[in-house]
Amino acid sequence: MENLKDKKISFTLILVSILMLIFGVLTKDYNGNYYKNKYEKPPLKWYDVDVFGISFDYVNFLLFLIIILGIGVYLLIYKNDQSLKELIKKPKLFIQKKIKSSGNIKINKPEFLEKIKNKYSEFESSNLPKKEIEKLEVPKEDRATSIVGIVTIVAIIFTFYMAVKVGFSLWFFIIYAYYHYLTLAPKSKKEITLKSIFYPLIFLILFSLFEKGGGETIMGMEFERPLTYYLSKHFIGFIICVLIMFFSLRKQLGNKPKFNIKNLLFWISLICFLISIFRFGVIKYIENS
Repeated sequence: MENLKDKKISFTLILVSILMLIFGVLTKDYNGNYYKNKYEKPPLKWYDVDVFGISFDYVNFLLFLIIILGIGVYLLIYKNDQSLKELIKKPKLFIQKKIKSSGNIKINKPEFLEKIKNKYSEFESSNLPKKEIEKLEVPKEDRATSIVGIVTIVAIIFTFYMAVKVGFSLWFFIIYAYYHYLTLAPKSKKEITLKSIFYPLIFLILFSLFEKGGGETIMGMEFERPLTYYLSKHFIGFIICVLIMFFSLRKQLGNKPKFNIKNLLFWISLICFLISIFRFGVIKYIENS
């Protein structure tokens, strides 16, 4: 129990996700779609879970909680509460505390960095010829970031198409969040909050409108669900995207975005992209068989 004293956040995530998984299994409800074989149980995709009056697709509900459970286990093993709290603090306040604890004179970080930048600019202009400056090559880190950014755009377009085709948008939202982590350089917490909410919200509305516009045919009759049903169907992916963007961009506040192969979000996005490609192959195989 001593080891869990500084693991309250991760332990809470694990506990809540397990309890909600049990809740989902016990309360899942058949959503009333017509199933051609009445002697067999309908597939899981035709079950919903009602949470606080909002109906969630059962499969999406399970996937969301499994991801939360995985995050909780990861934090339990590798992180403690103090490191997580420091991660979400304002970078400026965090730096000021570090300076105070070291006994050094308190320095205003923006002015300090601006002085260093001006000194370097003076040195560069006085010591390097203009032609040489123009011929300087783009750093390998920037080239890698550009290449991965282009590949991520391709993944976004492909997963958007797959989300419209099969009605499952979680993979798109995860890759979309990584793209903004790779390209945005936020200047304030307000900017991070607004972009984290409103950028994914546009696609939540688009997916819901596309799916509602497609309609459903049950027993030869056109069946139309309310827009709130489709919004709730893609709501979990939207929430995951908002959380990923908010916390990843806060960590990046004040830093230039760049590709890092050790970044966990990069590997998660890559796996999501590969799963989408595999699912596309399966769909094409079934259509052609």
